[in-house]
Amino acid sequence: VAELREYRALVEQLRMWRQRAAAVIALQSWTRGMRARQRWGRCLGAITRLQAGARGYADRMTASSVRL
Repeated sequence: VAELREYRALVEQLRMWRQRAAAVIALQSWTRGMRARQRWGRCLGAITRLQAGARGYADRMTASSVRL
């Protein structure tokens, strides 16, 4: 009977350890995804600024050629 109690306690400890490990993995993957989304957002911002600058340059060149 004591051995069964000890076995059940060990099984419960193992279950808790697995739950904790799963929570850590979930948190790590969420953090990794958040960092990737932040990097992608910065990249999109740079692309948008570059496109806006190129569009503005083209508009200025068109406007200056129309004036002449």
